[in-house]
Amino acid sequence: MFQKSVEQAAAEIAKYAAKEIELTSRKEVKIAEVASAEAAAGGAYLDGNPGEHLDRVLRLQAEVRAIGMAIETCRARRVDAVRAKREADIAALRKRLDGMEKERDTLAAKVQKHTRDLGELMGIEVAVVAAMPGPLSRLQQLQVQTDGMGGNIDRLQTEPVPSGSTADLTDTTATSAEFALAVLKTEALCPTAEAIQQWYMDCERAAGQPFGDHQRRIYLVWANGEIDYAKSYISVFDFCRPSGGLSIYTGKAYLDLGSGTFRPRKPVETVRA
Repeated sequence: MFQKSVEQAAAEIAKYAAKEIELTSRKEVKIAEVASAEAAAGGAYLDGNPGEHLDRVLRLQAEVRAIGMAIETCRARRVDAVRAKREADIAALRKRLDGMEKERDTLAAKVQKHTRDLGELMGIEVAVVAAMPGPLSRLQQLQVQTDGMGGNIDRLQTEPVPSGSTADLTDTTATSAEFALAVLKTEALCPTAEAIQQWYMDCERAAGQPFGDHQRRIYLVWANGEIDYAKSYISVFDFCRPSGGLSIYTGKAYLDLGSGTFRPRKPVETVRA
């Protein structure tokens, strides 16, 4: 039952992550349509008949705003799903903890009984001590596990949803949308799909060529929902330039790994007067 709840909560996170990707793509298309409609309206205005074109511009602009609000709602629901997942994790951990504590207490009672019986048989006080060095006894293992599980439950109950995290995909050919989806499945407050995909495309522009099917490492760091441009990068081994000299082991040229690592500059925010 609890495992099903955990899986259902994880599926909700994935659903809203995918929905944000879809809405972001739709918004991009509508923004392009607005630009085209505005250009057509400009020509029509010059010719003295802008009415029909202006109506289309206004309608498309309204659609863009509506999609933007849908994205905000989608992001809020994803965070709600993350919180629900944490609650499901807590319930599942409690169930496991209850079972382990019962096993621990039952085992402890048996050890105590046998120790007492042995002491009475021998006429002395007997204590059970695990050999050192040596593996932990089953009772010790259960105590360590229950302590750790209890700590995890306390952490999930008291700590807020993380506002930052990292995503690290290695040996991948993921597109910007596929990588954004992976990030948005993280159980944390995340950058927007639009910001993630923009960062990815900026890395590609910094490389000066499409990443295509080249294997790459995509490493993204964010805090407070904002991408850390200084720590994030995409590294493409095939784009590395020779650095001079040959390896005595492989006979191949050494590569300058930094030449295949791309970190775009953070976009400058412009404020309209």
